[in-house]
Amino acid sequence: MMNVRKYNPVLKKRLEELAGRGVAADFERFFSGLSNAERRTAGYLLGEEILPQLQMQEQFFRLFFTVVPANPKAFLGTFLKALVALYRQGTVRIAEVDWAGYARLASSVDRSKILVTLLPALNAAEEVETLLRHFGSESTEARVACLIRGGTVPCYYLLFQTLRRADDNSELLRRCCLLLMRKGDSVSFNMACVIRQYFGVENLPGTFSLKLKPYQLGRLDLNEQILLKLLKGE
Repeated sequence: MMNVRKYNPVLKKRLEELAGRGVAADFERFFSGLSNAERRTAGYLLGEEILPQLQMQEQFFRLFFTVVPANPKAFLGTFLKALVALYRQGTVRIAEVDWAGYARLASSVDRSKILVTLLPALNAAEEVETLLRHFGSESTEARVACLIRGGTVPCYYLLFQTLRRADDNSELLRRCCLLLMRKGDSVSFNMACVIRQYFGVENLPGTFSLKLKPYQLGRLDLNEQILLKLLKGE
């Protein structure tokens, strides 16, 4: 792994000025004039210090939707890292963002990168659904794979809702259980158990310790907090 110099006050000041203006062409010209080492430092400073310090959601996304489409290969990863930090700080609310314009421009590779990076960080099913609506596939199988990869309770709640609409696909249901079991963590294994019992999936390897009562299964579609308690074995 290449070492990244994390301190350069001249670069930082210039990047702060660029962030204040928010002109994509200025970012492009600035980064193109840097050496490889300077570019790595600038990327670090932008993603770890400058963008995460922005105080307003509108300011961050004005930059995101201006700078990233101009050169996704150079900037998407940096902006996504900062977006996760801002989300965890409570600065950004994913479901309130108008993603439609950017989503029309994003390549399939960029869409996948957005989902892989952001879904594991989200705390609510509404937010996961927002990103899936704009960046996900219409294929049930692709949606299922994406939610399993996300691996959180909000993702698993939407996985459960998705499977309810495909409950006649026994092969998909069994494959979901196997994928969840292979992840190895207790929440995923318990989710496999929930799917097994709710949909009557048979012939699965392994032993399931989670035993759900009929009334528990009947309440699963109410909200994700009920599922959260089950997945945590409460």
